[in-house]
Amino acid sequence: MEKYGDEVRRSARASQPTEARPGIEIGSQKSLRKSAPLIGIAGIVRRGGPPLDPADEERLLAAIARGARREAPAFRGTDAFLCGGERAPEPGVIFFSGRLDDLAGLQRSLGEGAPPVAGPANDAAFAGAAFAKWGERTPEFLLGDFALAAFDASERRLFLARDAIGVIPVYYHLTPARFAFATELGALLALPWIPREPDELRIADYVAVYFDDREATFYRAIRRLPPAHALAVQPAAARTRRYWALDPAREIVPASDEEAAERFRALFCDAVGARLRRAAHPALLLSGGLDSASILCAAQGFSPSAAPLATFSAVFPSQSRADETRDLDLLLAEVRAAPTIVRADLLSPLGASREMLRHLRQPYHAPNLFVYWSLARAAHEAGVTALLDGVDGDTTVSHGFEYLAELFRGARWLAWLRETRSLARRLGTATLPFLWRFGVLPSLTRFAGERYGAFGAGAPGTPPPLLDRDCAERVEWRAKREDAIAALGAAPPTLRAAHHRQLASGLIPFYLEVNHLLSAPLGIEARHPYYDRRLIEYCLALPPALRLQDGWDRRVQRLAMAGMVPERVRLRLRKAHWGRNFEESFLVRDRGLIEETLEVSAPRLRQFLDLGRLQAAMHRTAAGGRRADDVMDLWVATTLGLWLVSEERASASTAVG
Repeated sequence: MEKYGDEVRRSARASQPTEARPGIEIGSQKSLRKSAPLIGIAGIVRRGGPPLDPADEERLLAAIARGARREAPAFRGTDAFLCGGERAPEPGVIFFSGRLDDLAGLQRSLGEGAPPVAGPANDAAFAGAAFAKWGERTPEFLLGDFALAAFDASERRLFLARDAIGVIPVYYHLTPARFAFATELGALLALPWIPREPDELRIADYVAVYFDDREATFYRAIRRLPPAHALAVQPAAARTRRYWALDPAREIVPASDEEAAERFRALFCDAVGARLRRAAHPALLLSGGLDSASILCAAQGFSPSAAPLATFSAVFPSQSRADETRDLDLLLAEVRAAPTIVRADLLSPLGASREMLRHLRQPYHAPNLFVYWSLARAAHEAGVTALLDGVDGDTTVSHGFEYLAELFRGARWLAWLRETRSLARRLGTATLPFLWRFGVLPSLTRFAGERYGAFGAGAPGTPPPLLDRDCAERVEWRAKREDAIAALGAAPPTLRAAHHRQLASGLIPFYLEVNHLLSAPLGIEARHPYYDRRLIEYCLALPPALRLQDGWDRRVQRLAMAGMVPERVRLRLRKAHWGRNFEESFLVRDRGLIEETLEVSAPRLRQFLDLGRLQAAMHRTAAGGRRADDVMDLWVATTLGLWLVSEERASASTAVG
């Protein structure tokens, strides 16, 4: 801890930030060349159908390579074609895309004959050596973000696996005749024999903001391999197996707070270091908060004499609740960085929607994804090849607020009152609303759910108001989702149970996949230190007092960062809120596109949405007033409409071609 703190203090200076012009993002590292698009992996395996078509091989390769680096590895056999990524050295047919962590530990596990840790393409070599030793158990031993494909020609068996957290997606199409897979939807959609019919249940889930179906895509004929799963395909069978899961019962009781903080710091710094490995030109998405500041300071601990790390930040000067300019300036005054600033309050949420959809091939729910896209474009212009992100430190470390409800339900009244008052005081909020919000209300909700089932008018399993009633009946939405949504609506009994639910949410892999699909075409690997498997396992197992105590949330991280992160950041409790900026930008800057999209896509949207509700929302927002859910209704409808129109045009183009 002292070493890191001393390095930060000795090198406390910052370069002058480069401000990006609105809508035209520029980078501060002009000497770096733009990076080429990253190549995923894809393949086709014949099961019982006709021989493989060489034209399909070319379609896959072109889609994965995006017109560049056509020298990407490929395997052509009688029954299979695989391409992209890196190919492991012989023996075997193994293709790998992504990044492996803790190669030294993997090398020890592999023993004699393991590849050297140093080397330009050693991740694929390690994946190949691991598969030679452990076969289909290989993913259990791999840490990192990856997709892996191994083909056994003698048994006509293809083995696929993706990483435990779900950063790199794997999509597939399975029929008795053939099997096709790819790490991006566009590659499969390039194959003319894969139907493009929308999955109506997945669209209904999108409207309902339900993301816990980890296998569905927006196309009926294409599925997703869930995170932490492997899939083995042969001519007569296909089986899926889960190889890792978080253990909600595991508990760690450190001997002291100092021991817990030391272990957290070691795991966190390892996670950051792993994501700096093999990054020719790394950079960081930086705010003025604890998450990204911790990454920046940890990164400097690895190479304190190196050039300042490039950082990219979004600011909102016209939106006080969203803006972190002051916090960012104070941080950059103490920590070395080469910053680029993007005025996100001058950008349109839908301004780049068509380009984003071209990469994603699916609607995206995240309203603030346009901010990430602008930052990623700025990083691309600066030649960045790996972009670290402090996203979701809140989920991994946990604020610990659910502990208050656990104290209340356990009749530990004095401890509940003391902790609630301490938290309210530190946040500058009245105590009584906190007592209700973090004790009484969750307990009443849980009691009502246990005794009487659904609680309130918006009962679990009730189709969302925006969803067309006929559509809900057609896809049997309530019957298929009622149990799952009821379980999500019940208050967890303990803090650890609540934390486990958050970490196991299907929203996390969906966000990470979208993030990856937007970054890869820019030649950027999106890397997430807080989604390190070892760090997540550790944080989930910690006792409540290391999440919340004396009004300090995320306590273990605040202890661990002492002497490493500037104090004003380490002890900061305030969070920026981007919601108001999104609402105003969306309703003002995108008004014309909203109206145009809803008009053009109305015949398609009518199959899924209540158009009368949308029209009423348009009238209310145009008149300067709105209900709480009007903006999100319009957002969901517009993003869905843009995708439906783009897919219709793409289908027509494919048919003509």
